[in-house]
Amino acid sequence: MWLKVCKNAQIYIFGLVYHPPKPIYDSHDFTVKLFNDIDELSCIFPQAIFYITGDFNRLDITKQSIDAGLTQIVQSTTHGRHTLDLFLTNRDDITSCTVVKSCLNTDHLALTVNCVTSRSILCDHDRTTRRQIQFYDIRKCFIDKLGQAIYEFDWSGVTDRLNVTEAYSAFLHNLHCYVEQNIPSHQVTLPSTTPTHITTSCQFLA
Repeated sequence: MWLKVCKNAQIYIFGLVYHPPKPIYDSHDFTVKLFNDIDELSCIFPQAIFYITGDFNRLDITKQSIDAGLTQIVQSTTHGRHTLDLFLTNRDDITSCTVVKSCLNTDHLALTVNCVTSRSILCDHDRTTRRQIQFYDIRKCFIDKLGQAIYEFDWSGVTDRLNVTEAYSAFLHNLHCYVEQNIPSHQVTLPSTTPTHITTSCQFLA
């Protein structure tokens, strides 16, 4: 089940998943369909924040989640000794999750999720000691879009220049413009105590 919500010009995509312990369908086909849906929604809403949760019943989605730029943030067991209930997001920097006892009649524990903007949790001192880093989403659909735009661009205005330095500057300017137009990006806030070599799990362009 998918739900799109727009608030304060920000689009949120909510996904609700249930994978039974003994499915009557092929689990691989289910995983492929789920992440095909996620990729399609990511291309339609490149700036959206994704929140996907549900009972996955030991379905192994680790690799697919990484490829889709999603982080699984549930760190405790939710049913016996297993973590069956998951919460995936592409903005783990502003999302936290706590496992608590459910008020419903169920043998599963409940997830309490807080989703806040980075700006709202920073005090004035923190704003001066934290740094903003821009990460680019380089999934295949966006790279293909960038490649097509570069292929169709008329480079004669660059190659016809006699001055090599001017030609190189014009090349970089056009390339940067096409990256900004075709590759979605996210601003991630890191505290000053975080080493510069530490990055988030999403892929990015240097």
